[in-house]
Amino acid sequence: MRYRLQTTATVSTRVLDFDGRTVRTFPIRTALAAGTYSLRWGGRDDGGLLLPNAAYRVRVEATDSSGTTTAEVLVTKANRAIYPRTPGSIVIALDPGHGGPDPGAVGDGTHEADINLDVARRLRAMLAGAGVGVVMTRDADVSVNRPVLDRNLDGEISERDELAARLDVANLARADLFVVIHQNSASDPTARGTETWTSGDHPWIDQNLRFAALVQAELVSGLRAFATSTWSPVDRGVKRLNFYVTAPYEEGRVPRPGQMPTILGESLFLSNAGDRAKLRSAAVRQAIAEGYYDAIARYLAERSYGARYAVLAAPASLVEGAAGTVSVAVRNTGNASWPAGTYLYLRYVPAVPYYDGAPHRGLALRRVSLASATAPGARVDVALRFTAPAAGRWILKVDLRIGDLYLSDAGVVQLQVPFRSTAAPT
Repeated sequence: MRYRLQTTATVSTRVLDFDGRTVRTFPIRTALAAGTYSLRWGGRDDGGLLLPNAAYRVRVEATDSSGTTTAEVLVTKANRAIYPRTPGSIVIALDPGHGGPDPGAVGDGTHEADINLDVARRLRAMLAGAGVGVVMTRDADVSVNRPVLDRNLDGEISERDELAARLDVANLARADLFVVIHQNSASDPTARGTETWTSGDHPWIDQNLRFAALVQAELVSGLRAFATSTWSPVDRGVKRLNFYVTAPYEEGRVPRPGQMPTILGESLFLSNAGDRAKLRSAAVRQAIAEGYYDAIARYLAERSYGARYAVLAAPASLVEGAAGTVSVAVRNTGNASWPAGTYLYLRYVPAVPYYDGAPHRGLALRRVSLASATAPGARVDVALRFTAPAAGRWILKVDLRIGDLYLSDAGVVQLQVPFRSTAAPT
Protein backbone atom coordinates (compact mmCIF):
# COMPACT_ATOMS: atom_id res chain seq x y z
CA MET A 1 0.00 0.00 0.00
CA ARG A 2 1.16 3.53 -0.74
CA TYR A 3 -0.02 6.73 0.86
CA ARG A 4 0.91 10.32 0.17
CA LEU A 5 1.19 13.07 2.77
CA GLN A 6 0.56 16.63 1.69
CA THR A 7 2.01 18.07 4.90
CA THR A 8 4.36 16.92 7.63
CA ALA A 9 2.37 14.64 9.92
CA THR A 10 2.45 11.91 12.53
CA VAL A 11 1.17 8.65 11.02
CA SER A 12 -0.39 5.63 12.69
CA THR A 13 -1.50 2.51 10.77
CA ARG A 14 -3.74 -0.37 11.81
CA VAL A 15 -5.31 -3.39 10.18
CA LEU A 16 -8.92 -4.13 11.16
CA ASP A 17 -10.91 -7.31 10.58
CA PHE A 18 -14.45 -7.55 9.18
CA ASP A 19 -15.98 -6.84 12.59
CA GLY A 20 -13.82 -3.75 13.17
CA ARG A 21 -11.35 -5.31 15.62
CA THR A 22 -7.71 -4.23 15.35
CA VAL A 23 -5.57 -7.24 14.42
CA ARG A 24 -2.31 -5.54 13.50
CA THR A 25 -0.78 -2.26 14.71
CA PHE A 26 2.25 -0.71 13.03
CA PRO A 27 4.65 1.52 14.96
CA ILE A 28 3.65 5.17 14.96
CA ARG A 29 5.80 7.12 12.53
CA THR A 30 6.38 10.62 13.80
CA ALA A 31 7.09 13.83 11.93
CA LEU A 32 7.05 12.39 8.42
CA ALA A 33 7.64 15.05 5.79
CA ALA A 34 5.25 15.55 2.88
CA GLY A 35 5.78 12.81 0.33
CA THR A 36 4.87 9.26 -0.68
CA TYR A 37 5.38 6.31 1.68
CA SER A 38 4.80 2.59 1.33
CA LEU A 39 3.55 -0.09 3.70
CA ARG A 40 3.63 -3.87 3.40
CA TRP A 41 1.48 -6.26 5.44
CA GLY A 42 1.97 -10.02 5.32
CA GLY A 43 -1.41 -11.12 6.66
CA ARG A 44 -0.27 -11.70 10.25
CA ASP A 45 -1.43 -10.30 13.59
CA ASP A 46 0.64 -8.48 16.19
CA GLY A 47 1.87 -11.82 17.56
CA GLY A 48 3.05 -13.04 14.15
CA LEU A 49 0.22 -15.54 13.70
CA LEU A 50 -1.23 -15.93 10.23
CA LEU A 51 -4.76 -14.54 10.13
CA PRO A 52 -7.65 -16.38 8.45
CA ASN A 53 -8.63 -15.62 4.88
CA ALA A 54 -11.13 -12.75 4.93
CA ALA A 55 -11.58 -9.08 4.09
CA TYR A 56 -9.55 -6.58 6.11
CA ARG A 57 -9.27 -2.80 6.25
CA VAL A 58 -5.95 -0.98 6.40
CA ARG A 59 -6.52 2.32 8.22
CA VAL A 60 -4.01 5.18 8.09
CA GLU A 61 -4.40 8.19 10.37
CA ALA A 62 -2.28 11.28 9.74
CA THR A 63 -2.21 14.04 12.34
CA ASP A 64 -0.88 17.55 11.84
CA SER A 65 -1.63 20.93 13.38
CA SER A 66 -5.06 21.08 11.69
CA GLY A 67 -6.26 17.73 13.06
CA THR A 68 -6.41 14.09 12.03
CA THR A 69 -7.24 12.73 8.59
CA THR A 70 -8.22 9.07 8.19
CA ALA A 71 -8.02 6.94 5.04
CA GLU A 72 -8.92 3.28 4.63
CA VAL A 73 -8.31 0.64 1.99
CA LEU A 74 -10.23 -2.64 1.81
CA VAL A 75 -7.94 -5.62 1.15
CA THR A 76 -8.57 -9.33 0.87
CA LYS A 77 -6.46 -12.17 2.17
CA ALA A 78 -7.32 -15.24 0.08
CA ASN A 79 -5.85 -18.26 -1.64
CA ARG A 80 -6.64 -16.91 -5.09
CA ALA A 81 -6.95 -13.61 -6.93
CA ILE A 82 -10.10 -13.11 -8.98
CA TYR A 83 -9.41 -12.56 -12.68
CA PRO A 84 -6.14 -10.72 -12.01
CA ARG A 85 -5.92 -9.40 -15.58
CA THR A 86 -8.74 -6.89 -15.00
CA PRO A 87 -10.66 -7.67 -11.78
CA GLY A 88 -12.59 -4.42 -12.08
CA SER A 89 -14.27 -5.70 -15.25
CA ILE A 90 -15.96 -8.53 -13.29
CA VAL A 91 -19.33 -8.06 -11.57
CA ILE A 92 -20.81 -10.59 -9.12
CA ALA A 93 -24.43 -10.41 -7.95
CA LEU A 94 -25.22 -11.65 -4.43
CA ASP A 95 -28.71 -12.46 -3.19
CA PRO A 96 -29.06 -13.00 0.58
CA GLY A 97 -32.27 -15.04 0.57
CA HIS A 98 -35.45 -13.93 2.38
CA GLY A 99 -35.53 -10.70 4.45
CA GLY A 100 -38.11 -8.19 5.64
CA PRO A 101 -41.35 -9.92 6.68
CA ASP A 102 -39.91 -13.26 5.48
CA PRO A 103 -37.35 -14.61 7.98
CA GLY A 104 -36.84 -17.83 6.02
CA ALA A 105 -36.13 -20.93 8.08
CA VAL A 106 -36.09 -20.39 11.84
CA GLY A 107 -34.19 -22.67 14.18
CA ASP A 108 -34.28 -22.09 17.94
CA GLY A 109 -34.51 -18.33 17.48
CA THR A 110 -31.97 -18.09 14.67
CA HIS A 111 -33.40 -16.59 11.47
CA GLU A 112 -32.13 -17.72 8.11
CA ALA A 113 -32.47 -14.22 6.64
CA ASP A 114 -29.93 -12.88 9.17
CA ILE A 115 -27.43 -15.67 8.50
CA ASN A 116 -27.75 -15.20 4.74
CA LEU A 117 -27.12 -11.47 5.00
CA ASP A 118 -24.07 -11.88 7.22
CA VAL A 119 -22.50 -14.39 4.81
CA ALA A 120 -23.28 -12.13 1.84
CA ARG A 121 -21.72 -9.10 3.53
CA ARG A 122 -18.56 -11.04 4.30
CA LEU A 123 -18.40 -12.31 0.72
CA ARG A 124 -19.04 -8.82 -0.67
CA ALA A 125 -16.16 -7.44 1.39
CA MET A 126 -13.81 -10.15 0.10
CA LEU A 127 -14.83 -9.54 -3.51
CA ALA A 128 -14.54 -5.76 -3.17
CA GLY A 129 -11.14 -6.11 -1.51
CA ALA A 130 -10.04 -8.16 -4.53
CA GLY A 131 -11.07 -5.31 -6.82
CA VAL A 132 -14.24 -6.96 -8.13
CA GLY A 133 -17.55 -5.18 -8.70
CA VAL A 134 -20.42 -6.43 -6.49
CA VAL A 135 -24.17 -5.81 -6.42
CA MET A 136 -26.40 -6.97 -3.56
CA THR A 137 -30.12 -7.53 -3.84
CA ARG A 138 -30.46 -6.32 -0.24
CA ASP A 139 -28.13 -4.97 2.43
CA ALA A 140 -30.61 -4.86 5.31
CA ASP A 141 -33.48 -6.89 6.72
CA VAL A 142 -35.88 -5.74 4.00
CA SER A 143 -37.79 -6.99 1.00
CA VAL A 144 -36.34 -6.33 -2.44
CA ASN A 145 -39.62 -5.66 -4.26
CA ARG A 146 -39.88 -2.03 -3.11
CA PRO A 147 -42.08 -0.31 -4.09
CA VAL A 148 -44.37 -3.31 -4.28
CA LEU A 149 -45.00 -3.95 -7.98
CA ASP A 150 -46.25 -6.72 -10.23
CA ARG A 151 -42.71 -7.42 -11.39
CA ASN A 152 -43.43 -10.53 -13.43
CA LEU A 153 -46.56 -8.99 -14.99
CA ASP A 154 -48.85 -11.90 -14.19
CA GLY A 155 -51.64 -9.67 -12.87
CA GLU A 156 -51.09 -10.29 -9.16
CA ILE A 157 -48.66 -9.48 -6.36
CA SER A 158 -47.02 -12.58 -4.93
CA GLU A 159 -43.76 -14.09 -3.73
CA ARG A 160 -42.77 -14.46 -7.39
CA ASP A 161 -42.56 -10.68 -7.69
CA GLU A 162 -40.08 -10.55 -4.80
CA LEU A 163 -37.94 -13.12 -6.59
CA ALA A 164 -38.32 -11.34 -9.93
CA ALA A 165 -36.99 -8.16 -8.28
CA ARG A 166 -33.87 -10.05 -7.20
CA LEU A 167 -33.29 -11.36 -10.70
CA ASP A 168 -33.64 -7.83 -12.03
CA VAL A 169 -30.76 -6.65 -9.83
CA ALA A 170 -28.44 -9.30 -11.29
CA ASN A 171 -29.58 -8.88 -14.89
CA LEU A 172 -29.46 -5.08 -14.94
CA ALA A 173 -25.91 -5.21 -13.55
CA ARG A 174 -25.07 -7.70 -16.32
CA ALA A 175 -23.39 -9.79 -13.63
CA ASP A 176 -20.96 -12.53 -14.59
CA LEU A 177 -22.39 -14.81 -11.89
CA PHE A 178 -25.45 -14.80 -9.62
CA VAL A 179 -24.93 -16.30 -6.16
CA VAL A 180 -28.14 -16.94 -4.20
CA ILE A 181 -27.29 -17.58 -0.53
CA HIS A 182 -29.62 -19.70 1.61
CA GLN A 183 -29.64 -22.07 4.59
CA ASN A 184 -31.63 -25.28 4.62
CA SER A 185 -34.42 -26.70 6.76
CA ALA A 186 -36.30 -29.99 6.96
CA SER A 187 -39.05 -31.59 9.00
CA ASP A 188 -36.55 -34.31 9.94
CA PRO A 189 -34.21 -32.79 12.55
CA THR A 190 -31.48 -35.30 11.68
CA ALA A 191 -31.20 -33.99 8.11
CA ARG A 192 -27.99 -31.99 7.73
CA GLY A 193 -25.25 -31.08 5.32
CA THR A 194 -24.46 -28.90 2.33
CA GLU A 195 -26.05 -28.87 -1.11
CA THR A 196 -25.94 -26.59 -4.15
CA TRP A 197 -28.80 -26.14 -6.59
CA THR A 198 -28.88 -24.98 -10.19
CA SER A 199 -30.92 -25.47 -13.36
CA GLY A 200 -30.11 -27.63 -16.35
CA ASP A 201 -32.61 -25.93 -18.65
CA HIS A 202 -30.57 -22.96 -19.87
CA PRO A 203 -28.36 -22.91 -22.98
CA TRP A 204 -25.42 -22.46 -20.58
CA ILE A 205 -26.12 -25.75 -18.76
CA ASP A 206 -22.41 -26.66 -18.76
CA GLN A 207 -21.49 -23.37 -17.10
CA ASN A 208 -24.25 -23.75 -14.51
CA LEU A 209 -23.16 -27.25 -13.56
CA ARG A 210 -19.47 -26.35 -13.46
CA PHE A 211 -20.06 -23.36 -11.19
CA ALA A 212 -22.38 -25.37 -8.94
CA ALA A 213 -19.79 -28.16 -8.63
CA LEU A 214 -17.10 -25.65 -7.65
CA VAL A 215 -19.34 -24.01 -5.04
CA GLN A 216 -20.28 -27.37 -3.55
CA ALA A 217 -16.67 -28.54 -3.37
CA GLU A 218 -15.38 -25.30 -1.81
CA LEU A 219 -18.15 -25.04 0.78
CA VAL A 220 -17.67 -28.60 1.97
CA SER A 221 -13.88 -28.24 1.97
CA GLY A 222 -14.04 -25.07 4.08
CA LEU A 223 -16.40 -26.62 6.62
CA ARG A 224 -14.06 -29.57 7.23
CA ALA A 225 -11.88 -27.28 9.35
CA PHE A 226 -14.68 -27.21 11.96
CA ALA A 227 -15.16 -30.97 12.27
CA THR A 228 -15.25 -32.40 15.79
CA SER A 229 -15.86 -35.78 17.34
CA THR A 230 -19.62 -35.06 17.19
CA TRP A 231 -19.96 -33.04 13.99
CA SER A 232 -18.55 -33.18 10.47
CA PRO A 233 -19.75 -31.70 7.17
CA VAL A 234 -21.97 -33.79 4.91
CA ASP A 235 -21.67 -33.46 1.15
CA ARG A 236 -25.21 -33.68 -0.26
CA GLY A 237 -24.01 -32.85 -3.76
CA VAL A 238 -25.20 -30.71 -6.66
CA LYS A 239 -28.90 -30.84 -7.45
CA ARG A 240 -31.09 -29.45 -10.22
CA LEU A 241 -34.44 -27.76 -9.82
CA ASN A 242 -36.17 -24.83 -11.46
CA PHE A 243 -36.56 -22.57 -8.46
CA TYR A 244 -37.81 -19.18 -9.60
CA VAL A 245 -34.31 -17.70 -9.42
CA THR A 246 -32.74 -20.60 -11.36
CA ALA A 247 -35.59 -21.26 -13.83
CA PRO A 248 -35.45 -20.52 -17.57
CA TYR A 249 -37.80 -18.20 -19.44
CA GLU A 250 -41.48 -18.99 -19.11
CA GLU A 251 -44.02 -16.63 -20.65
CA GLY A 252 -46.46 -15.34 -18.05
CA ARG A 253 -44.45 -16.65 -15.11
CA VAL A 254 -40.72 -15.99 -15.53
CA PRO A 255 -40.48 -13.24 -18.16
CA ARG A 256 -36.97 -12.15 -17.11
CA PRO A 257 -34.98 -15.14 -15.87
CA GLY A 258 -31.37 -14.97 -14.76
CA GLN A 259 -29.21 -14.45 -17.84
CA MET A 260 -25.96 -15.68 -16.34
CA PRO A 261 -24.75 -18.86 -14.55
CA THR A 262 -26.72 -19.01 -11.29
CA ILE A 263 -26.52 -21.21 -8.22
CA LEU A 264 -28.52 -21.42 -5.02
CA GLY A 265 -26.38 -22.55 -2.11
CA GLU A 266 -27.83 -24.27 0.96
CA SER A 267 -24.86 -24.11 3.31
CA LEU A 268 -26.23 -25.96 6.37
CA PHE A 269 -29.54 -26.94 8.02
CA LEU A 270 -31.00 -24.57 10.58
CA SER A 271 -33.36 -27.38 11.60
CA ASN A 272 -30.41 -29.53 12.70
CA ALA A 273 -28.90 -28.72 16.10
CA GLY A 274 -25.31 -29.44 15.04
CA ASP A 275 -25.48 -27.46 11.80
CA ARG A 276 -27.30 -24.63 13.57
CA ALA A 277 -24.60 -24.35 16.21
CA LYS A 278 -22.01 -23.99 13.45
CA LEU A 279 -24.00 -21.27 11.68
CA ARG A 280 -24.05 -19.25 14.91
CA SER A 281 -20.25 -19.06 14.74
CA ALA A 282 -18.80 -16.04 12.92
CA ALA A 283 -15.78 -18.15 11.95
CA VAL A 284 -18.03 -20.69 10.21
CA ARG A 285 -19.95 -17.97 8.40
CA GLN A 286 -16.64 -16.52 7.26
CA ALA A 287 -15.57 -19.95 6.01
CA ILE A 288 -18.80 -20.21 4.01
CA ALA A 289 -18.15 -16.79 2.47
CA GLU A 290 -14.61 -17.88 1.65
CA GLY A 291 -15.97 -21.02 0.00
CA TYR A 292 -18.13 -18.94 -2.31
CA TYR A 293 -15.20 -16.62 -2.99
CA ASP A 294 -12.86 -19.47 -3.94
CA ALA A 295 -15.49 -21.04 -6.20
CA ILE A 296 -16.00 -17.72 -8.00
CA ALA A 297 -12.23 -17.30 -8.41
CA ARG A 298 -11.82 -20.81 -9.79
CA TYR A 299 -14.74 -20.51 -12.18
CA LEU A 300 -13.52 -17.21 -13.63
CA ALA A 301 -9.99 -18.60 -13.96
CA GLU A 302 -11.29 -21.56 -15.97
CA ARG A 303 -14.04 -20.19 -18.23
CA SER A 304 -13.11 -19.79 -21.86
CA TYR A 305 -15.35 -16.91 -22.83
CA GLY A 306 -16.59 -13.82 -21.06
CA ALA A 307 -17.32 -10.26 -22.10
CA ARG A 308 -18.28 -6.93 -20.57
CA TYR A 309 -20.04 -4.34 -22.70
CA ALA A 310 -20.26 -0.60 -22.09
CA VAL A 311 -22.12 1.99 -24.16
CA LEU A 312 -19.84 4.79 -25.33
CA ALA A 313 -22.54 6.60 -27.33
CA ALA A 314 -26.03 5.76 -28.56
CA PRO A 315 -28.96 7.77 -29.92
CA ALA A 316 -32.11 7.77 -27.81
CA SER A 317 -34.27 8.21 -30.91
CA LEU A 318 -34.10 8.64 -34.68
CA VAL A 319 -36.52 9.15 -37.51
CA GLU A 320 -37.30 5.80 -39.14
CA GLY A 321 -34.89 5.16 -41.97
CA ALA A 322 -32.28 7.57 -40.61
CA ALA A 323 -28.70 6.48 -40.02
CA GLY A 324 -27.39 6.12 -36.49
CA THR A 325 -24.42 4.66 -34.61
CA VAL A 326 -24.13 2.75 -31.37
CA SER A 327 -20.56 2.82 -30.08
CA VAL A 328 -19.67 0.04 -27.68
CA ALA A 329 -16.59 -0.84 -25.64
CA VAL A 330 -16.16 -4.61 -25.41
CA ARG A 331 -13.68 -6.20 -23.00
CA ASN A 332 -12.63 -9.84 -23.16
CA THR A 333 -13.15 -11.17 -19.61
CA GLY A 334 -12.54 -14.81 -20.48
CA ASN A 335 -9.34 -16.83 -20.71
CA ALA A 336 -9.36 -17.55 -24.46
CA SER A 337 -8.54 -15.00 -27.14
CA TRP A 338 -11.25 -13.92 -29.55
CA PRO A 339 -9.96 -14.71 -33.03
CA ALA A 340 -10.02 -12.23 -35.87
CA GLY A 341 -13.39 -12.53 -37.56
CA THR A 342 -15.34 -12.56 -34.31
CA TYR A 343 -18.61 -10.71 -34.90
CA LEU A 344 -20.38 -8.12 -32.78
CA TYR A 345 -24.11 -8.05 -33.56
CA LEU A 346 -26.66 -5.28 -33.14
CA ARG A 347 -30.28 -6.47 -33.17
CA TYR A 348 -33.63 -5.06 -32.06
CA VAL A 349 -36.77 -6.35 -30.36
CA PRO A 350 -40.04 -4.62 -29.39
CA ALA A 351 -39.80 -2.67 -26.15
CA VAL A 352 -41.25 -4.39 -23.08
CA PRO A 353 -41.47 -3.30 -19.42
CA TYR A 354 -38.12 -3.33 -17.59
CA TYR A 355 -35.99 -5.10 -20.25
CA ASP A 356 -36.18 -8.08 -22.58
CA GLY A 357 -35.76 -11.48 -20.94
CA ALA A 358 -37.10 -13.67 -23.76
CA PRO A 359 -34.67 -16.06 -25.48
CA HIS A 360 -35.19 -14.76 -29.04
CA ARG A 361 -32.29 -12.80 -30.53
CA GLY A 362 -34.33 -10.19 -32.42
CA LEU A 363 -34.03 -8.75 -35.91
CA ALA A 364 -30.59 -7.91 -37.25
CA LEU A 365 -29.52 -4.29 -37.74
CA ARG A 366 -25.78 -4.61 -38.18
CA ARG A 367 -22.81 -6.88 -37.55
CA VAL A 368 -19.18 -5.85 -37.40
CA SER A 369 -16.20 -8.16 -37.62
CA LEU A 370 -13.36 -7.56 -35.17
CA ALA A 371 -10.34 -6.81 -37.30
CA SER A 372 -7.78 -8.57 -35.12
CA ALA A 373 -7.59 -11.07 -32.28
CA THR A 374 -8.57 -9.79 -28.84
CA ALA A 375 -6.54 -11.19 -25.95
CA PRO A 376 -8.00 -11.93 -22.51
CA GLY A 377 -8.35 -8.70 -20.55
CA ALA A 378 -8.09 -6.52 -23.65
CA ARG A 379 -10.69 -3.97 -24.77
CA VAL A 380 -11.86 -3.10 -28.25
CA ASP A 381 -14.17 -0.21 -29.21
CA VAL A 382 -16.67 -0.90 -31.98
CA ALA A 383 -18.97 1.44 -33.91
CA LEU A 384 -22.20 -0.25 -35.03
CA ARG A 385 -23.81 1.86 -37.75
CA PHE A 386 -27.45 1.07 -38.47
CA THR A 387 -30.62 2.29 -40.11
CA ALA A 388 -33.47 3.10 -37.72
CA PRO A 389 -36.31 0.57 -38.01
CA ALA A 390 -40.00 1.38 -38.41
CA ALA A 391 -41.60 3.83 -36.00
CA GLY A 392 -42.03 2.41 -32.54
CA ARG A 393 -40.30 1.73 -29.25
CA TRP A 394 -37.53 -0.85 -29.40
CA ILE A 395 -34.68 -2.37 -27.43
CA LEU A 396 -31.32 -2.58 -29.18
CA LYS A 397 -29.36 -5.69 -28.16
CA VAL A 398 -25.62 -6.26 -28.51
CA ASP A 399 -24.18 -9.78 -28.57
CA LEU A 400 -20.84 -11.34 -29.57
CA ARG A 401 -20.44 -14.43 -31.77
CA ILE A 402 -17.24 -16.49 -31.80
CA GLY A 403 -17.45 -19.12 -34.52
CA ASP A 404 -20.88 -20.69 -34.04
CA LEU A 405 -21.17 -19.63 -30.38
CA TYR A 406 -23.16 -16.60 -29.31
CA LEU A 407 -21.82 -15.54 -25.92
CA SER A 408 -25.39 -15.01 -24.68
CA ASP A 409 -25.73 -18.80 -25.02
CA ALA A 410 -22.75 -19.16 -22.69
CA GLY A 411 -24.31 -17.05 -19.94
CA VAL A 412 -22.84 -13.67 -20.94
CA VAL A 413 -25.55 -11.04 -20.50
CA GLN A 414 -26.31 -9.02 -23.62
CA LEU A 415 -26.19 -5.25 -23.61
CA GLN A 416 -29.66 -3.70 -24.00
CA VAL A 417 -30.27 -0.08 -25.04
CA PRO A 418 -33.75 1.51 -25.13
CA PHE A 419 -34.46 3.19 -28.49
CA ARG A 420 -37.32 4.94 -30.24
CA SER A 421 -37.99 5.36 -33.95
CA THR A 422 -40.28 8.22 -34.87
CA ALA A 423 -42.43 8.39 -37.97
CA ALA A 424 -40.95 10.13 -40.97
CA PRO A 425 -42.72 13.40 -41.80
CA THR A 426 -45.09 13.24 -44.77
